[in-house]
Amino acid sequence: MIASLFDDRPDHLRSKTVLTCVFLIAANIAAWAWAWFAFSHHPALLGTA
Repeated sequence: MIASLFDDRPDHLRSKTVLTCVFLIAANIAAWAWAWFAFSHHPALLGTA
């Protein structure tokens, strides 16, 4: 399934786009959750994250 995301064929373009967006949103949420956990005692550092 992952390999089919990176092929050049236009098959299932909508599902590839949605899956890529979902992955990016999940990665963004995970990064902010990590930043909040790591910098919760230092608000200035959280602001720069």
